Amino acid sequence: MTQKSAAAHPKMLGQTALASNTPDGPVQLQADVYQLVLPQGAVSGNEAFWKRVDEQAVDVATYDLLYKNGVRVGVAPIAEWDRFRELIAEHPATTKANTLIGADAKVIELPVRKEVRAQTIWYFDARNDSIGRTYDECENFVTMTLQSAPRKAGTMRVALCPVVKSARKRLEFTSLNRELGELQYVAPERLYDMNLRVDVPPDQFLIVAPSSEAAWPTSIGNTFFITNGPAERMEHVLLIVPRTIKIVAGGK
Repeated sequence: MTQKSAAAHPKMLGQTALASNTPDGPVQLQADVYQLVLPQGAVSGNEAFWKRVDEQAVDVATYDLLYKNGVRVGVAPIAEWDRFRELIAEHPATTKANTLIGADAKVIELPVRKEVRAQTIWYFDARNDSIGRTYDECENFVTMTLQSAPRKAGTMRVALCPVVKSARKRLEFTSLNRELGELQYVAPERLYDMNLRVDVPPDQFLIVAPSSEAAWPTSIGNTFFITNGPAERMEHVLLIVPRTIKIVAGGK
């Protein structure tokens, strides 16, 4: 993983090729994926930033569920990229570069928190029931898949889901019931109640950031999008930018 300044113009940090057909011929969909790390509130608390975001692009039920669990999402037109860059450039920031290589719908893991000794996560599900769980010796990831949206030429379908990978231990025995010792393994748990699926047209980009509810230490927004920096808390913001490239016959 490398780190680059987030103040520069968009740069391809990773890509995955997705086939799609348009009236003008076949194209490939590619994705620029940015994982920004900024002081807490730099984006989540910046209403001037969110006034340029279409938060109604996500269905109402999903948006409300994510927001009250500490996650805020929306899409903005590519034409507004410079305005977003200027807002981000006002704060010290780094961009984590991820290489995304693979076929359509390959799972991509974006690490958020590593080497967590213990954490408790509480969230509301679609029925508004409160669910809580404690994890020991774990890491937090956001998994992502990218694929062509069915019957929507040039549109990318993005799916995101928070995942906790925790270390588990179990005892191993022989057939004679003799103890061999303790085996440690990693058990991933996907929080499907918190997943997001949204279709992003080629002239827009997706934004995922903490919401105001991320102030709760045990919320999804806090445990997946807020980390402790050396001198202050930092927030993670995902920007996913689809692009189309026309496929020329013969590969030329």
